[in-house]
Amino acid sequence: MDNVKKKLLVKQVIGRLLLDTDHGPYPFALQEQDGGWRIAIEQVAPERAEEIGSLSQDLNLFYFEEHPEGIRKWWLYGKERPLRLAYDGQERTLELIVDSRVGYSNEKV
Repeated sequence: MDNVKKKLLVKQVIGRLLLDTDHGPYPFALQEQDGGWRIAIEQVAPERAEEIGSLSQDLNLFYFEEHPEGIRKWWLYGKERPLRLAYDGQERTLELIVDSRVGYSNEKV
């Protein structure tokens, strides 16, 4: 799994891109946690975290894994809003916990 390229997009529901882990030094981790999904994104500037936090009811996250056999895609979101959205200014880490994850494919679109 080490050679798998991973990417995360944080978007506003209207499609506006708020953060793309490919465009900046944004290391991130995604893990299943207590019936939800925890996403921790590092090196997030305070103003970016504040903007994302102000749009907490309007967030969609898209996670991609690029495997030799193709790309796997998931849509992550909070049914109402994220279960948790927190920013650690000292560590510059944005944490989101959402309760829904759906795999999808748009290859036939």
